[in-house]
Amino acid sequence: MDQTVIQGTFWYPESGVQSAGELTIGNVGQKSTLSVLRHIMPELHVKITSPHEHETHIAYGGTAEEIVEDFAPRTFLGQTEDGQRITLVDAQGGSEPLSAGQQFDCKIILIGDNHVDAHQRFTQCRYMIAGDFLQHLHEQQALIDILGGSVVDFEYADNSIVITARCEDGAILLEFEQYILGPLKNLMKIVTGRRLRLRSTHVRVDDNSAWLEVHITRTERAEPKPSVRPGMMHDRSITEARVAKWIEIGYKADSLVDALAGADESGPIETQVITLCAVAEGLHRKLLAERVSFPNLTKPQLRTIRKAVREAALQRFHELEEFDDGKIKDRMNAGLNMLNDISYRARINELSTYAKEFDEHLIITSAFADWAQSVQFVRNKLVHQLPYESDDDETELTADQLRKEKENLFNLNIAVAYSLSWVLRLTLLKLAGFKNTDIVDGDGLPGFQPYEFSCANVKFAIKDHPNRRA
Repeated sequence: MDQTVIQGTFWYPESGVQSAGELTIGNVGQKSTLSVLRHIMPELHVKITSPHEHETHIAYGGTAEEIVEDFAPRTFLGQTEDGQRITLVDAQGGSEPLSAGQQFDCKIILIGDNHVDAHQRFTQCRYMIAGDFLQHLHEQQALIDILGGSVVDFEYADNSIVITARCEDGAILLEFEQYILGPLKNLMKIVTGRRLRLRSTHVRVDDNSAWLEVHITRTERAEPKPSVRPGMMHDRSITEARVAKWIEIGYKADSLVDALAGADESGPIETQVITLCAVAEGLHRKLLAERVSFPNLTKPQLRTIRKAVREAALQRFHELEEFDDGKIKDRMNAGLNMLNDISYRARINELSTYAKEFDEHLIITSAFADWAQSVQFVRNKLVHQLPYESDDDETELTADQLRKEKENLFNLNIAVAYSLSWVLRLTLLKLAGFKNTDIVDGDGLPGFQPYEFSCANVKFAIKDHPNRRA
């Protein structure tokens, strides 16, 4: 598909200078750019002088701070010859070398009957997604408890599903992108293996205003080709109620679901494990925030306990002739602040109980002697870069022993990456209301081929590891 090129007049509101220009709207994965013939935006690092009537000098220089300031995102406005108004949000760029004009990369483009502010709140956002896989949601509605209360309507037409999100309190465009479209993409990828292909995006301020056509540079690279991995569940398992719950989970968990769904499985195994371990703790803290070690104790009671411990510890330090009270209190506070917290290992164990909705015996973790302990071990090893140690604290590891320890850790990382990614995905699906009976294979998750291969890979990775179940 060819790029869309729009001719018009454009200006920077703060300067008021207008210029003829050309807006090129890129296809999926391509940048959109605005090129104007004159300098419509003043730049601190560019000095323009006209010593004579028909002579212009342009000098480039400036400090690092001035150049950064010039490159800050800005909003530009435009109008076509037929009266269409254009708003360019978060555009960046500036002077073109050896040219009197400027060029800007445009992240968000809105086209319609009126201009809007960069922080404009819209009550409605409409996405048209190609394909018939969600046609069973036609004329269904999801009520979602985010952004002050939102509603998502589904309509099937022209081999596309039209999703209209309505937020009476209003939301900026990027909130619709992050909290509605993003979670839908993640849900489809995790559940069915499909990737959403957007045909169009529109927004409007309220019921009485016209729809504005939206173009967004959502990525700097082309969208990946549809995954060949088979879907875990039937399309019809995605109901309006589950969509609502999934979106609410994503909103509460911030960007953690996106980090899980978009994890780069081709990256270094250590990076994968660090990411998954961080996501696991974050999801537990966000979605199961009420979990504490001493639920029956009040905050004043806990403060009393901390104070008593600090006083007793300070006295004992003094008896041992340590008198740096500032350092002592600092280190005591570091530990006592987490007094009512629960351990990382306990968090991981609790997440695995949710995953058992889909596999009663959780085969993906069964090869470990203690799965949660193994996850905690590799997490601490990688995050804190703990040294390799022998069983005898007084003896250093030999070169062969160190090599073997490194190999064991590498294999354990592989097993943890496979198992933890599955546990986290299954936990989210359970919280959103999905069931084992939704699995495409008649035997449920244990009979689902990608899960079977993941289980086999875990067992193979730690077949000779000390943490393997006997």
